[in-house]
Amino acid sequence: MTRGRTHVRLSGQGVVLLLLVASGFTIARGAADPQVAGLVWAALGAIAVLGLLWPLVTAASIRVRLAAFPTDQVVGGPVRLELDVRSTATTVELLWASGGADWIAVDVPGPVALHQLAATRGVITRIDVRLRVTGPLGIASVVRPVALPLHSPLWIAPAPWPQPWSPRRVEAREVVGSTNRAALVGDEFRSVRPYAPGDPAHLVHGPTSARLGSFVVRELEPPAELGVAIVLNLVGDPLVDEPRASRAAGLLRAAAEIGSRVVLCTHGPTGPRAVELRGSIDAGRQLAEATAGPPGSPPPGWPVEQVDR
Repeated sequence: MTRGRTHVRLSGQGVVLLLLVASGFTIARGAADPQVAGLVWAALGAIAVLGLLWPLVTAASIRVRLAAFPTDQVVGGPVRLELDVRSTATTVELLWASGGADWIAVDVPGPVALHQLAATRGVITRIDVRLRVTGPLGIASVVRPVALPLHSPLWIAPAPWPQPWSPRRVEAREVVGSTNRAALVGDEFRSVRPYAPGDPAHLVHGPTSARLGSFVVRELEPPAELGVAIVLNLVGDPLVDEPRASRAAGLLRAAAEIGSRVVLCTHGPTGPRAVELRGSIDAGRQLAEATAGPPGSPPPGWPVEQVDR
């Protein structure tokens, strides 16, 4: 837990009390009974000091720890944080700094839950909260910002927009995770080869086996794979980039629903990249990390969908 700058805010009563203390000192010096006036001034001063000092000490004593937090969400989805708050005070007010929500009063020590909707796409590595403690008689309140580093990032992916998309075949087979060898199932006859133990009997090619005097089996061309390379071009303007990211997310969802392979080409934290996705979580994280810059190049032979408008 890291600390920010603490702020002290006087209430209306606090301002009046400080004015009374300041004027009381002048009055006490010229009063008919300086001793009595001095006692009154000292009492007011003690109340003022206590009203300022108590919330300062209490705010400094507060300890906050992240107990639970999500790792993946989409824009507009709920984000729930669970905090463990410890303090010498019995009540502390909390505010999730980035959400603009209302202050909530919580009883401490104990668990606290904060809720917010994911507002923007991106990768969050820390959560900023504010703590507020009010002193006796409501004289002053102390607000202390606290930055809580996340043990693992929170990826916020764009909300997918439905997109029309027609599946297409990947012409090139020299791609990650693909194959260029003969298959036991497929679409087209490729060639024959000598029989090997374990080959299915229905693949034995009778005429050729009879001519050669030994069993041979047919090799089949592997079935064509469906795939698409989605090229996302971001320019650094949220009004342009966020709709593009949502359209890319819609294409990813449409392709995933029919089992198509997908390569996502973006500009990431380390530069241009083209990555074959391994699932919806991987897709969301890649889109959350995408930044403005030239995207990676799609693999040769893959159908391409450009997202640049």
